[in-house]
Amino acid sequence: MVSALFFYANCLHEAKMRAARNIYNDDVDFTALALQFPEFAKHLKSNGQLDFTDPDAVRQLTKSLLKRDFNLEVEIPQDRLCPPVPNRLNYILWLQDLLDTTGEEFRDDYDPDRTVVGLDMYNFQPNPLI
Repeated sequence: MVSALFFYANCLHEAKMRAARNIYNDDVDFTALALQFPEFAKHLKSNGQLDFTDPDAVRQLTKSLLKRDFNLEVEIPQDRLCPPVPNRLNYILWLQDLLDTTGEEFRDDYDPDRTVVGLDMYNFQPNPLI
């Protein structure tokens, strides 16, 4: 029962945060992304959809989003997980909320003098996006 309540509360928090701060609040426009990234366009179907069961298509989507939205050029090995960028951004924003609310005072800016120690138990194997 407790785990179900925790899961529900976490989902509510995640939905609230996603609506508020995640740049992927709206669906990604695959057609527009394909116009910017020819390598991504190769994976887009004629109806503007992406086959999420194709690991190469998902990997290219991730690479294209990271380049477009964060100016990051990455190589993701084929033998590694490739989680969705919006999901990982939501996780990072949640960590920021956690850090912002656990100090002596609420801060939404970087404090170089504050010592923060943490252990990320979210991942069970190496993850290239965290």
